[in-house]
Amino acid sequence: MDGEGGYTVYGRLVRAKESLEHGHLPMGLASNVRLVRPVKRDALVPYADVELNQRLFSYKLRRTMEKEFRVS
Repeated sequence: MDGEGGYTVYGRLVRAKESLEHGHLPMGLASNVRLVRPVKRDALVPYADVELNQRLFSYKLRRTMEKEFRVS
């Protein structure tokens, strides 16, 4: 996927609670990731459907934020 400003990705606003419950991939992490499963057109992409570099600071920061601010 080519991320923000590219041709293969576009964003949609999702409430934090829904995003966390379903494990949606944030737009900011959608650059230079590889899909590992087919995704239907216009579908929201979960972390489970992509392979991304987990050593990136942006990935680590996002995952830390998700744990810290998890909505019950």
